[in-house]
Amino acid sequence: MPSELIELSGHIIDSWTLPRAWDIIMDRGGNFAVEQMRVRTSKTEPSYARLKIEAPNDEILELILS
Repeated sequence: MPSELIELSGHIIDSWTLPRAWDIIMDRGGNFAVEQMRVRTSKTEPSYARLKIEAPNDEILELILS
């Protein structure tokens, strides 16, 4: 199964970036695993997430990543 690691950082929780990324991955036919996640507790500190995205084929993986 094709896979790719992606990293997100910044205000990924309060800006809804992380939940939107999860929705895109699933809506386009993929799955994900959260490999690492740091959620900061102040507005000035960035949060971080590393996701492993898996897709049934290369075309779907490219669609997810686009």
